[in-house]
Amino acid sequence: MVSSLGVSRGLVVVVCAPSGAGKTSICKKLVSECADVVFSISATTRSPRGVEKHGQEYFFMSKEEFSRASSAGEFLEQSFVFGNFYGTPKASVERYIECGMDVVLDVDCDGARQISSAYPSDSVTIYIFPPSIEELANRLVSRNENSADEIERRLKDAELCVANLSLFDYIVVNDNLQKAYEDVKSIIRAEKLKTSRRELSSY
Repeated sequence: MVSSLGVSRGLVVVVCAPSGAGKTSICKKLVSECADVVFSISATTRSPRGVEKHGQEYFFMSKEEFSRASSAGEFLEQSFVFGNFYGTPKASVERYIECGMDVVLDVDCDGARQISSAYPSDSVTIYIFPPSIEELANRLVSRNENSADEIERRLKDAELCVANLSLFDYIVVNDNLQKAYEDVKSIIRAEKLKTSRRELSSY
């Protein structure tokens, strides 16, 4: 009799970080370089920025559309951030992990809590943090995408998230983008190798 080890379901990879910490760059690199990793596109009521397109960066919805979808239970998690609603479509995440694909989710701290509760055995939560709040402020200013008031709000939000770090399984400090990316990739690889995520079959 020969035994084989397999992974029946994909992993829900929850990545959370303050704006400017490098989360988007790390997630894009994961998806582009790892054939079994996909990115979950969130729905939002905010307006597109720059060259953002519906169905690529986000599913852009009116508040009425978002409310209808929420009432129908179509979101895995949802939040209200800086005056806009955000939500993770449940159906696509379920479809991917059932096929054995790992799904990367970009959410806030409350979203991470909701997903951990929904997928206690199939999720891993990672918080990306810059070397310091001062460095985060420098990154936000250099991006030249937000007003001074919005930058201030984002910095206060980042400080509040520090109080919730115990919620996360791992913390990655991004003082070097490539190293931070490799750290995140190593976390996913290690989580996939856990005995609890393996199925033993005999034939």
